[in-house]
Amino acid sequence: MNTTKTQPPYRINLNQYPESVALVHQAVVEVAKKHNFDVYLVGGMVRQGITNTNTNTNTNTNTNTDMDYVPFLRNSTNSTNSTNNTDYLQFAELVAHKLRTKGVHFKDNTRLNITPHKQNILFPKATNNNLSITVDISKPRGATIEHDLTQRDFTINNLAMDMNNTVIGNPKDILHKTIRVVNVSALKNDPLRVLRAYRFQSTLGYTIHPQTCNLMGENQHLLKGIPAERILKEVRNIFASSNLDTMLQTLYAMDKNGIIPIIFDDTSIRLETLNTIANSKHNNNYNWWHKLQNYPHAFEILFSTTIRLSNNPTTTLRNAAMSNSEQKLVRTLYQLCANTQSPLTTEQIWMHYNLIESIKWVYKLQNNRTNMEKLNAILATLNRQKGLTLTGNTLIEHGFQPGKQFKTILLNGQIAMATTTDTMDKIIEQLKKDYPMEPNKN
Repeated sequence: MNTTKTQPPYRINLNQYPESVALVHQAVVEVAKKHNFDVYLVGGMVRQGITNTNTNTNTNTNTNTDMDYVPFLRNSTNSTNSTNNTDYLQFAELVAHKLRTKGVHFKDNTRLNITPHKQNILFPKATNNNLSITVDISKPRGATIEHDLTQRDFTINNLAMDMNNTVIGNPKDILHKTIRVVNVSALKNDPLRVLRAYRFQSTLGYTIHPQTCNLMGENQHLLKGIPAERILKEVRNIFASSNLDTMLQTLYAMDKNGIIPIIFDDTSIRLETLNTIANSKHNNNYNWWHKLQNYPHAFEILFSTTIRLSNNPTTTLRNAAMSNSEQKLVRTLYQLCANTQSPLTTEQIWMHYNLIESIKWVYKLQNNRTNMEKLNAILATLNRQKGLTLTGNTLIEHGFQPGKQFKTILLNGQIAMATTTDTMDKIIEQLKKDYPMEPNKN
């Protein structure tokens, strides 16, 4: 006789979501009911919904706007082959029509973007219409939602919410903030899930279960076969954590487990930088961390100061799938600041003037007060506007010809303009002595 007690159904309160998000969900459910589908909300929105419902946080504070759905056509004759059917494409088209938008088709899902402008048209009386909402409608991974959930990565993600807001699955690990693989083959089936576990640790502050840690160690070598773009995306998410402590704990764990050399080609983590960041908590001042994350080059700064590049940084950065502009910025920051303790020269500062704010962040992360003071002292003496009055056209007017040395001549002239009291004529006269001009062939 089965004496196991049946747990009461766990329901998510939709009031916690922004009104426009709840209205989009309502529209998706209406389409499902009208066209004989069962649709389930899955992913991070369910996880956050369970967390907030459990803590009675039900006042539109859940700002997650990534909505992931899995639809099943009722009484489908293709039920035995549902992982290969196209019912989800039909459902996506119906939802797109309902929301007056168009979907973008990927391999196994269709994505709809509901812009703030579109929300104002669809829900003119709703609040919080300034959020960008993404709706993903994915192909089922099994014949039923229960089968689908067994194919997912971690137990904090193998839950779903049905059309009555009832949770399917056991929310125990979410409530206990534990990251645990759904099954022992989950990491082997997709090794990127190793990095995803670190990402959840960094962004959610959850603890990785010891058995899952062991499985991660056994499978992390398989990351060598994962496309670099996917790896870099997860690393960006690790650095994007809003919780400084959990981000540091994650990076320390990655260093301890030797995962950085695997994913970034013989590089390692700069522990001295991490230690400096960790010690900053004693100053009770975390505002700088959030300011840095809002800076346009935040990821590049964190990467260049935290990751110790190999002897071939160009190859490392290319293998990390960084864009050319990202590679250039990381190399520059690394060469100027992250790889040396010597302060920048006036020439270096002028040459990379547009990176000065980035360099300040690097020095702050390194806790390098000496270099910061010297940098500020040099900046205080520079008159950037005065220096920029010497232009390339000015040099050409004085007989200089564009060529290999032209940029060097211009830079030295601008530095002299910014750091001396000499007149422009005197500086140009000196430049002609330092860089004798070839006779004009015309």
